[in-house]
Amino acid sequence: MTVAQLLQCLSIIAFNVVIGFTQRSQTSQRQPFNGILNIYKPRGITSNDTCQLVKKILTEGYRERYLRSNIPKIKVGHGGTLDMHAEGVLAVGVGGGTKALSFYLKGDKTYEATGVLGHETDTLDINGKTLREAPWEHITDAAFEEAVDSMNGVYEQIPPLYSSKKYRGKTLREYAIKNLPVEVKSAQVMVHRIERLRVPGLELPHFGLRVACSGGTYVRSLIRDIAYKLGTLGTMKSLVRTVKCNLNVADSLNVSSLDYDTIVRNLNVPNLM
Repeated sequence: MTVAQLLQCLSIIAFNVVIGFTQRSQTSQRQPFNGILNIYKPRGITSNDTCQLVKKILTEGYRERYLRSNIPKIKVGHGGTLDMHAEGVLAVGVGGGTKALSFYLKGDKTYEATGVLGHETDTLDINGKTLREAPWEHITDAAFEEAVDSMNGVYEQIPPLYSSKKYRGKTLREYAIKNLPVEVKSAQVMVHRIERLRVPGLELPHFGLRVACSGGTYVRSLIRDIAYKLGTLGTMKSLVRTVKCNLNVADSLNVSSLDYDTIVRNLNVPNLM
């Protein structure tokens, strides 16, 4: 067993200990819900919007079914922000399940992204303001794929200024919006696997990527850094999170189909073993 596998096993054991303790605590406190949901967050809404929707549905549904005006406060949170313009798997913890969200925050994830070479925006995606442009025509497919492959492994990554990364209690996005000075520090991230995603009709300067990485990795920054290696600039066009720890996009609940019964039926303590 490798060190990484041992650490993963220890994390799984700790996760189940937390969940077991939480279940007992929730029972004694008469909390109505407890567990983790796998929800597909669409573009155009925030991760917090998704959590608030779940909370609203559960609160109103519980009140209607049990004819109670006062119910225990339902805690809802998520295990890793997806930006408004991104979509895909969002781990949503309810009740005691929120205590286990740290495992999802730190856990590995997989993305499918598209990007374009030749310019860079302030947000590092196409929704931002273009800051710089650079030639890309000198880049061959072979050179691009070599640069992509070179990103496998551990490296120091500078997060996007427009992000949920915290600095002195505020997100970097808050500093950026208010045009306040802020020190953006690099962080060590792990890219487990990155490959060019071949999409019909998608040719340079446009491209696709599939990335499996550690928690805290920003694909927008990854695309920027690949472009820098190639002597140009790069911007992300789209992002879909397909895997978050043990949660897979194929099993995600669509936000548009959420109702009380669907949430309760799918609100489970995950079996990570």
